[in-house]
Amino acid sequence: MPSKRGDPFERLHTAVKGYVEGTDPYKGLAMDAEKQLFYWNTTFEILSGALICRFCFARQRLVDAEQKFLHAEGCQHSQPDSRPPWVALHDILDRSRG
Repeated sequence: MPSKRGDPFERLHTAVKGYVEGTDPYKGLAMDAEKQLFYWNTTFEILSGALICRFCFARQRLVDAEQKFLHAEGCQHSQPDSRPPWVALHDILDRSRG
């Protein structure tokens, strides 16, 4: 039975989702780059040079990395003020290098 605080996996996933989307509901949560990358990869994957949402299959090329990622209508990961996923991935990799 989950505690009143909720499932730890769900809290961690929410924190990373917030980081990727540009919000940070768990600002003080310590998370190493490996975990950040793991959870980033629960939403996105890179295939043939394009970033793809695992839920709506919308895609974006690297040359468009600074542009807003356009999820398909109704995708649960579509957030109006989200940070571009390529940028989030870059930040995760930069943090891992120190």
